Amino acid sequence: MRSLSKLDLLRTPTSEAQLGAMQAYVKERAENRPGVYRMLTSAGEVVYVGKSKRLRTRLLSYFRCAFPEEKGARILREADRIEWDYTPSEFAALLDFLEGGDTIEEFLDNYPGVTREQAIAFLEEAGRALVAKIA
Repeated sequence: MRSLSKLDLLRTPTSEAQLGAMQAYVKERAENRPGVYRMLTSAGEVVYVGKSKRLRTRLLSYFRCAFPEEKGARILREADRIEWDYTPSEFAALLDFLEGGDTIEEFLDNYPGVTREQAIAFLEEAGRALVAKIA
């Protein structure tokens, strides 16, 4: 994730029209399943990454936050779009990242709740389980 520079703080918040379009997109497409989500700028820069056991409910909660008092509303107004993936855990997301050609570092940048040590321990255990199945 990025840290906002003073220049970034001067960015015009996302318009009400864009927020409405984002909310309609979430209502139409998101399901209440476990998953991870990303809030992105129009340039594809990650503003925020989160996870939820009930993705649709969590995403829609951002649209009920009061701006500028609540953090969720401030995050939402930095974003131009929301993306999500259904996944049972951060570690399933790690496998998806690696399968897509991303590095562990790129994964860790997007999932600050997972430490490098946790990711490596998970991969080592997954490797042992795979070898045991093959043997």
